[in-house]
Amino acid sequence: MTAAFLLTGGLVVLGLVLSARAWDAWLWRRFLVAYRLRVPSSATVDDIVRWLGTVAASRHTPVWALLPSSPLVLELDASKAGIEYHVLVPRSAQAALLAGIRAALPGARLDEAPEYRRKSLRFTASAEF
Repeated sequence: MTAAFLLTGGLVVLGLVLSARAWDAWLWRRFLVAYRLRVPSSATVDDIVRWLGTVAASRHTPVWALLPSSPLVLELDASKAGIEYHVLVPRSAQAALLAGIRAALPGARLDEAPEYRRKSLRFTASAEF
């Protein structure tokens, strides 16, 4: 009897956690905003590394958090016309993104690109850090 009670309780907790994560993922996709990032030609590799460090630090999840911090997406599209950078971020993280870019990449330009989310993309590589 006790074993059945513990098993049921564990399954209920697991179901609640999985439901909360699925709901969080749905909200993230729904409130995602796309930006076109234009890096200044004077930017060095150290500037880019510094900016990516601020991005990683801003997306850090506290140890005991039930839900992880919402991810930020950085997409790079290389073609014959050149290289384009796009950043997709939830609305709740826009201020942190703008502050990080202003601090680490002076002269960078960030323009909202609502048409970018409607584009059909083919992914060839991805990474998470």
